[in-house]
Amino acid sequence: MRSLSSTLLAAQKLRTKKDLIRLVLSNNGTSYTHYSVTGSNRIKERELIEEDDRQSGYVVLDNFDNTVSDRDLKGFKAVLSGGMTASGDEYSAHPPLYIVSQNKGSSQGSKDVILTLAGIFNLMNEDEASESYTQEDDDSNTVKTLLRRVAGDTGETILTAYTHCKSYDIVFDSEDDLIDTFIPADVFSIPFKANRLSKLKELLNYTDCVMRVENDGKIHVRIPTVSTTTQWVADTAYSVNDTVVPTVANEVEYICTIAGTSDSSEPTWANALEVGDTIVDGPVTWTVGYDYEYRAPSPTHPSYHTFFSEEFRKRVVIPGYIEVESNPAHTTIYSGNASDADYSGYPDHMQKRGHYRVRATSNAQCTNIATALLSHAQAAAERGWGVVPINVGAEVHDFVKVKDARLNDYRVGNIGYIRWYYKAGTQPTMEFRFGKLGVGIAGTPSVSSTGGTFNINQIMSIINQIF
Repeated sequence: MRSLSSTLLAAQKLRTKKDLIRLVLSNNGTSYTHYSVTGSNRIKERELIEEDDRQSGYVVLDNFDNTVSDRDLKGFKAVLSGGMTASGDEYSAHPPLYIVSQNKGSSQGSKDVILTLAGIFNLMNEDEASESYTQEDDDSNTVKTLLRRVAGDTGETILTAYTHCKSYDIVFDSEDDLIDTFIPADVFSIPFKANRLSKLKELLNYTDCVMRVENDGKIHVRIPTVSTTTQWVADTAYSVNDTVVPTVANEVEYICTIAGTSDSSEPTWANALEVGDTIVDGPVTWTVGYDYEYRAPSPTHPSYHTFFSEEFRKRVVIPGYIEVESNPAHTTIYSGNASDADYSGYPDHMQKRGHYRVRATSNAQCTNIATALLSHAQAAAERGWGVVPINVGAEVHDFVKVKDARLNDYRVGNIGYIRWYYKAGTQPTMEFRFGKLGVGIAGTPSVSSTGGTFNINQIMSIINQIF
């Protein structure tokens, strides 16, 4: 979740508010700015979709005086921002996009220009390796080093296979134990013409980390906060990013933000129930684990960010069992596995396994890699969706809570898909989903984020075809 000023955060939770959209186009010192409701009111429609590995969208600009169509905007950087009128007009910028096509058209009483936009990951998806690369069995490049070399991060030499591509910096906001210790020797390779984005994703799959492009234009790698059922225990050593729930459930999960050994007495969790709240537990500090929270209906929760609709959905994790082992040709053989909590209860025909071979240093490392691989499969299994008034700071991988007083229920999860939509004369909305939309498991249909517009009815129709 992007950091928002207190006034902007409060403004977006109001039931009556003034939503703002801004578009800044720039290239080689030339820039143009358009707005939805102030200044140059040229934004007639906007769709923006963000996933962990895709950002795309389109903007329809009013071309009533031919001003926009007279410009050649292909290749321009496009920064969309959402905002509110709080203490003045305040905005929060999305990650940068780039104009890949510019279409102009007219109909009776209307002249428009449509800009099609693609994000950094979309563009990296078009990068092809100019030569092959193989990680030899005696190479010392860790996953972190290879991520930096594939991306071209400052301070590392980009791999020769991608020297013709633009370099991108990587910010490691948080790291697990594997990213800088596991060496994928003789198992990681880049074939000729290999897609650069796919290689970044392949490397990250060996870790608990995820990545996203943020509004500084850099690739950010982090450990996402995920839901837990692990109860707090007294006199126990806790590390930063460990998560717990109270021994008596209170609908809140907590993340360790200052490490230490817990006290002999359980904290008074009722003193920390809202996003951002902290509570001290001896030397340990626990913080409410959610990045954001939505509640409805409005009369019951008037001070929270409301939602229009939501749905909960359970989905089989495939593969639900991961086995990692050494290559049989290696001198010493190691192995490890991890399984989803529900795996053993699935019917035989739904018990799907994933098998991986690596150059490991211990059974524990194999188990850690299997756990990391499984965590990505679990995150991709969709667990629900919501449609809300726009949250201008939302980002993929945010850990959010949705409480529905109508159903006397709540659910939590990591956002894997966000769609912002605006059309002149209507209220801007945001749809988010836990996990990924239409991941295509077992041959089921998938939904592309590279183009097209889907409304809720269309999306739910696709979901109904899946299960």
